Amino acid sequence: MRGGQVPRYPPLMRTEPKPGASAAVIEAVRRCMAPLPRARVVLAVSGGPDSMGLMAAVHASDMADRVGCVATFDHRSGPAATRAARLVARTAGDLGFDAVMGRAEVPMAAAGEAAWRDARWRFLRSVAADRSAVVATAHTRDDHVETIAFRLWRGAGPRGLAGLDVDGGPLRPLLSVARADVAAFVRATGVPSLDDPANVDRRHARVRWRLELLPALEDARPGSSHDLLALGARAAAWRRDIERLVAAEVTARREPHGVVLTLGGLSDVPASHLAWCWPAILAPEGITPDRRALARLARETSPGQRVPLSGGAELLRVTTDTWVLRHPRVAGSPVPLAGHVQFGPWRFRPVAESAGPRRPGAWHGRLPADVHLIVRPWCPGDRLAGSMGPRRVTRWFADAGIPGPLRVGWPVVAGGTNVWWIPGVRQVALPPGTPFLRYDCDRYPD
Repeated sequence: MRGGQVPRYPPLMRTEPKPGASAAVIEAVRRCMAPLPRARVVLAVSGGPDSMGLMAAVHASDMADRVGCVATFDHRSGPAATRAARLVARTAGDLGFDAVMGRAEVPMAAAGEAAWRDARWRFLRSVAADRSAVVATAHTRDDHVETIAFRLWRGAGPRGLAGLDVDGGPLRPLLSVARADVAAFVRATGVPSLDDPANVDRRHARVRWRLELLPALEDARPGSSHDLLALGARAAAWRRDIERLVAAEVTARREPHGVVLTLGGLSDVPASHLAWCWPAILAPEGITPDRRALARLARETSPGQRVPLSGGAELLRVTTDTWVLRHPRVAGSPVPLAGHVQFGPWRFRPVAESAGPRRPGAWHGRLPADVHLIVRPWCPGDRLAGSMGPRRVTRWFADAGIPGPLRVGWPVVAGGTNVWWIPGVRQVALPPGTPFLRYDCDRYPD
């Protein structure tokens, strides 16, 4: 689905698999996984027919060496979930795969689909991170259609209407394969599987779409699944074009005060058009702007203006082409500078005398040892002593090229009536013979 081409698909809503279904499943898996390095895939297997079929197809396609492990998760939502996790572990072992089984800390029977999904993905990401691997899921073409339809119903834009056909997420080797063909492969190979009772529970919106609305739509308008897939393909091509544009123009630099986003050539794009790019700009930082945020970003803004984002984050416009993404981690009350200190997104670490001489720099503090020191946010009236007398902290910020919006929450180390150190900016030069202690401030705490 690349290059803007809209692929043609065979009919989706059929009850019988097409001839050669097993070969189609194996070929789809081989095509997806052959280019990958060894042991760099974590297979996410739930115990249902689709995921068990994926595991069997990986084994049958001679792609087993690409798999680092099979991961399954028991949500503790009931006996069926526990049986499924045990079935996955046993079958994975029979096929020669290492199996990793996670388990919810508390029973989740009443938690609901969203909580189950979040818990499962936290586990899968943790397993993949431990192995420097990527997660592979068993989503089929039918899942893709359901996702597009569901998001269209909820009023999603082009980015959301790409459905499951996106780059940078989990691998989906079966995305071009119909669910009926996967089921036929499972029957042909005899791999065991368990049906999840939640998949027929009409209390869940997706189940109603799968079992009622989409079949009704296909009966009323034959070929509607083709239309949804074509819409998804166009949206996926549009999304990739936007992501390529953003990757070429936008740079992101992590600083203690946030992520500095430089828009490059996009700075000349009208705000109403740039709003289409903001989801792609913010996605690498784990931020999905909601409708209200996108509406604000679609209006012209001036340097110094803020745009609230979901979860308490915000965007600050600094200059014509520079914005800062700030997560909700602004430091608050003063804390004593004693031992290791975490102050919002800043971390202060004591440096032992045995460490030897340190190269001078604004991120290495040489502080009076006979003064009770605290870390606190700077205040507009703060002054830092110097050879020419006390000077306002704001002027030191200006000299360091730190504009006003980026100074919010910036810490200082103070003691008595003095500010002794502005990390990353300036510190007081102590007179010779003054007893001192040394601290480092981590500039990139993440």
